[in-house]
Amino acid sequence: MSNIHSGVNLGGSSPPAGFRLGRYELVLRIGSGGVGQVYLARATGVGGFTRLFAIKMIHPHLSSSDAFSEALIREAQLASRIRHRNTVAVFDIGSHASFHFLVMEYIEGCSLAELCQANRTHRPPDRLGPIILDALYGLQAAHELQDDHGRQIRLIHRDFSPPNLLVGTDGTCRVTDFGIARTDNPSSVTNPGIIKGKPSYMAPEQVTGGAIDQRTDVFAAGVVLWNALTGKRLFDGPSEASTLYNVLRRKVPNPSEIGLKPDPAFDPILTKALQRDPSQRFQTAGEMAEALRAALLRTGMLGSSGEVSKWVTETFHKRLEARRRLICSLEPPREDEDFGRQQLPAVGYRAPEHSAKVVAPRVFIPSRPISKEASHPETSNSWQMQSHHPPASEPRYVSEISMVKRQPSPSMTNGFYAENSLGGERSQAQYLTSTSPWESILLVAGVAFVCSILVAGWWIYDREPSRFTVTRPALEFTHEATRPRPSVKPLVPPEKSVLGQP
Repeated sequence: MSNIHSGVNLGGSSPPAGFRLGRYELVLRIGSGGVGQVYLARATGVGGFTRLFAIKMIHPHLSSSDAFSEALIREAQLASRIRHRNTVAVFDIGSHASFHFLVMEYIEGCSLAELCQANRTHRPPDRLGPIILDALYGLQAAHELQDDHGRQIRLIHRDFSPPNLLVGTDGTCRVTDFGIARTDNPSSVTNPGIIKGKPSYMAPEQVTGGAIDQRTDVFAAGVVLWNALTGKRLFDGPSEASTLYNVLRRKVPNPSEIGLKPDPAFDPILTKALQRDPSQRFQTAGEMAEALRAALLRTGMLGSSGEVSKWVTETFHKRLEARRRLICSLEPPREDEDFGRQQLPAVGYRAPEHSAKVVAPRVFIPSRPISKEASHPETSNSWQMQSHHPPASEPRYVSEISMVKRQPSPSMTNGFYAENSLGGERSQAQYLTSTSPWESILLVAGVAFVCSILVAGWWIYDREPSRFTVTRPALEFTHEATRPRPSVKPLVPPEKSVLGQP
């Protein structure tokens, strides 16, 4: 990936491999849907640090729509709050040019849809069971999501389906894609006449436009489990209209009688989950998970995560190995791609007298290409190191730290203070003094010498008698500390005394 595309105009095409979004370098497109696409991306940092992420972005021809951009932002706000081992973590949301992108946890593995597609004739219930259990636990965590004040927001996924269930090589299933999720927030309510979701996984109340709640996702979970166990599609029809009709009218047969004919222990669970009356279903995803877990334990079909991991690895070993080779073949990040900061000068560092400001080197990655004259000599697509403040409209990926010489003051002759700025805001840090060891020794010796002089003077003053004379126009007073009483000697005759007394 030596060719790094940055700041180029995408037009209506998808970004190529090697395209850079800030500190994220796109490596490979790993998924695509009707609205967006997902890329495997690599983030680079100081000292050759790298980490893999999944980048989700809207299709370029839809990026100009405010509705899709707002949906992606809303998904980031919701999904980033869910912290559970059975949901895909969302770390960040960014923007580049005219579109937004979502930074998510990269799950090495496959989706449940791909896993079922690759195993059409043999799907062990002891491996499907733990996968659906994980998905139900993740769904329950999303349903229990609370706002900052501790109130439940009553989140409804509305797209709980096999493509949105990711099964990793660690044997864990995670729920993803909260793009059309609904909450109590009025902004997430769908306008009348618009249905969101996949028709074959919708609940009857969703199709008819009735009131929906978290039991709507429970119905979708029942459809996912029924299809996975039997190898058939419960409500699929030749058209969307026929599929929606089947959701409302088709009788739901027992899975033990259809397709792969799984164990009858699943029949009562799926019968209850697929009730068209929401009050007759499992009331929560957690309740359905406990019923499924009890059935798996009773029949001895509760497999381990290690068995699920082995199933995923054996099914997709070629694709996973090819992806790992591609990642290993990536060039290590160059020094100018390290987004960290060089260390500040040591505390004993002293600025030259003629310099008013000592600025530590800083690295900023702009959102537009530079000219060939200012580019790196190795490649015309590299980026320059800038020591000036970029325009406020451009994103900042690193903080700018500078060492500024402080004006001389009586209390600190030689000092510096540190300034830290991010997004144009500066904050003063603590002062850093600059004093050598010899200067400290001389200062202590000087203070000790002055103190000794003062002590010696006080001792001499205390041991020798003090004598002082106060002279007035008519009298002279002489006082000796060793005599008990002072003596007064008249200087002029009494009749000429200025006091007017004999």
